[in-house]
This record gives sequence, C-alpha cells and structure tokens, in this order.
Amino acid sequence: MDFSDIRSYPEKIFSTYWHKVIEDPHFKVLLEHLSRHHLNIRNIVSSLKSHDQFRSLMIQMVELLVMKTVEDISFSGTAELKKPAESGSIFISNHRSTSLDPILFNYMLHGETGNTAYNAAGDNLLNTSWLGHLIRLNRGFIVKRNVGDMDQKLHEAEKLSHYIRSLVRKGGNVWIAQRNGRAKDGDDRTDSAVLAMLKLSHKEKSWEEFSREIPLVPVSMSYEEIPLDTLIVRDHLGMTDTNDSRRDSGQILQEIGETKRKIHIHISPRVIGSKRAELVKKLDDSIISGTKIWESNNYAARLLHRLDSVKDKPVRWLKEKLSSQDELLRHALIKLYAAPVINRMKLDNP
Repeated sequence: MDFSDIRSYPEKIFSTYWHKVIEDPHFKVLLEHLSRHHLNIRNIVSSLKSHDQFRSLMIQMVELLVMKTVEDISFSGTAELKKPAESGSIFISNHRSTSLDPILFNYMLHGETGNTAYNAAGDNLLNTSWLGHLIRLNRGFIVKRNVGDMDQKLHEAEKLSHYIRSLVRKGGNVWIAQRNGRAKDGDDRTDSAVLAMLKLSHKEKSWEEFSREIPLVPVSMSYEEIPLDTLIVRDHLGMTDTNDSRRDSGQILQEIGETKRKIHIHISPRVIGSKRAELVKKLDDSIISGTKIWESNNYAARLLHRLDSVKDKPVRWLKEKLSSQDELLRHALIKLYAAPVINRMKLDNP
C-alpha cells in the first residue's frame, strides 16, 4: 500500500518539510514562547540538518517543558516496557490532552527505554500546515476522520491498519488513543472501532491470535488539573465554534505553555482476549484501575453525589474555578473531575 499521505516523514525528505515549518509565521510565535526558557532556541532550530538532530532537539524541548511547566510527573508499571517481545507494541491510551498525552508518554518511554513511539494524530491538525508537518516529522502519522463515503472510510481504515502493522513488525512502538478525540465528560471508554481498525490487517487471525501476536498495552494518563478543562466542557456542551481552522493549533500552544500541576502515567500489563468485546472491557478496566485518583477527583465526586465513602479535602484551585462558572459549566466541570472516581467505584463494586 502507498502510505505517503499518512506516514510519518522519512529521513530523505526531512529538509523539505522542516524548512516549511520554520518559515511559517505561526511557528515563529511558538519559538518566541520557547525563547523565554531557552535563549538559543532560534539558532538551534535554524541549524538543524537531519532527523537525528531534530529528534534530539525535541527530546530536549520536552525535558525543558516538563521542568518549566509541570509541578511533578510520576510513572508506574514501567517494568512492562522492558519485557522482551518479538515485535513492537501498540499502546492504547485514554485521552485527556490533544498534545500532552503523546508528548508526555514519549517523555516517559524515552526515559525508560531510550526510544520513542510513533503517534496517531487526527487529520484535523492538518488544518494548520506547519503543525501537521511538525507532527509528521516527529514520528506522527495521520488518522483520517473527515471521510464521508463509507467505501472510502473502509479503505482509509485498512490503510491505517496496514501502516501500523508495518511499524510494529519492524519493532516500532505505536501510541494511539482509545477513542476519537478527548473524553470531554471524563468517562474513559474504548471505542471498539479502534480495535476493529487495528485488526483489519490481520483478517486471517482470530481475536485471540491477534492479541497474542501484537501486544496491546493499556496506558492511563492522569492529570491533577485537566488541560483546558473549561474549554473541554464548553466543547462537550456545544458552546464553542468547532469550524475555526486555528482552533486546534491555538489549543495545543495553550496546553504546552500553561503551568501544569501533577501528572501520573501508568502502564498496565498487555491484554489478551478471544472476542473484541472482551478486549474492550479489559482495556477499559485496566485504564480505569490504572488512573491515579487525585484530591481534585475526590472533591468533585463528593460535590456531585455527596458520597460518604469518599474522603475528600477541599481543593482551593478547583473550588475557585467552579465558583467562577455559571451553573451549567460548573456542573459539567464537576462531572469531568468526578468521572474517574465514579468509574473506579463501579469497577470495584460491579
């Protein structure tokens, strides 16, 4: 298959697309922001000549991002990353942040293994050309969502599945979200269509054979304060303009630039199942049980349901945020933060 329209950019065309990125005026805005933390960033960016130099810079930039904007970041289950495997793995993650989920996952993966994963990105990010090029330069590949015709949708899904299989066969790791878009209500559930897409390139195999051959590894991303939480619930309530072509790039720049509270990433053991529904449930259960419950989650759950079993402490920053919203947004924010607690309770008490 021809993967040229979705694949991450290979070394041989690095210079062509890197120049398109650095010449874009909107990318220069990002450089201005980074320059506050790294005075030589402009000179470094201009001097890059190869993919290896680019990846080295990206790793340094993420380390700088974490150091300057994250209060604390922790990991658990990382022994799973070091288990021997005959192929690469597919890491299936809950989705809280458009940019930070794959960035911080790769920050952890590089620290533990010295390598990074290929990352799935929605084609909505291609609306901003420099951002689309930057993602594909940095091991990103494209998931085409805006396809109207059903036959074309199937064709694109098969192509994506074969591309992911080609990466995994060569020992590459792949990060993909469990669903299309962020969980704007906080309810982390795997869309079974994601698994159906992955298996399209393994039609001859049963679900058990497929899941035994390709490690499907659940990832839980937990944010004490969810990036752009107010914007997320406004989106969920249909209160924002989703047709603005600059919307996604603007949100990504905001996510990256804002000060962040505590973040935790958990890697669960791979899942194996004889049916798609079984795999979906195992993924959901693993992601929910691996999610760290912060005081902000307990506080919201207490507000939502007055749960006597939840021992919370008032969280000043969340209390202030809630008090500044109207009733509709306030309730949506409470549900967003309470969801991990409610899901954990359902898991523990089926």
